[in-house]
Amino acid sequence: QKTKSGPNVPGIILLAIGLIAGGLLVWNKVIKDYVIPKNFGVVKEGMIYRSGRISARLIKDTLRTHHIQMIVCLEGDIPDDPDQTAERQAAEDLNIQRKVFQLSGNGTGDINTYVAAVEAVIRAEREKKPVLVRCAGGTQRTGGVIATYRLLVEKRDPAFVIRELERYKWSPRDTDLLDYLDENMAQMADMLKQAGAIDTIPSPIPQLKTPAN
Repeated sequence: QKTKSGPNVPGIILLAIGLIAGGLLVWNKVIKDYVIPKNFGVVKEGMIYRSGRISARLIKDTLRTHHIQMIVCLEGDIPDDPDQTAERQAAEDLNIQRKVFQLSGNGTGDINTYVAAVEAVIRAEREKKPVLVRCAGGTQRTGGVIATYRLLVEKRDPAFVIRELERYKWSPRDTDLLDYLDENMAQMADMLKQAGAIDTIPSPIPQLKTPAN
């Protein structure tokens, strides 16, 4: 005599897990950046913000909401990119100053360009102009410039800076950024002091890499 089999509970559970995982993947990879500004964060409330490249549908409202008066862009301009095009148009419409300092995707770059980007953030703060610092992902280039600001202007503890880098998706396996900052921090501090952007050079010069890193 045949008996009716009940529902395949393990199969249903696996299917549910697959659907949830797939939904999360689609959210993170496709939808999220169209709903929430990419990797957006507050460095200093009301004054300094950070992000990745913000989608065309969000950029203008994001700039308005946070009263941004300057954009410090750390990636090169891509003429046919719709998000960059929208950013440039929004900056023009809202009378926002937009400065481009092209750095490498791993967060390194020409030291003069690096220092100029950090100085732009410092000048904007001094002039009470809320500033958005951004690159493509909001992780490496933005992370490096903000880390330099934290260490040389705010005199933050390196451990705080590392935690902040990790919070914005930097991985400790990506050592290029820390190597670059540690190797160039003394020279960047000297250049910023000569430019009048900082009053004093920290002693000792802060370093981000430790045996634990």
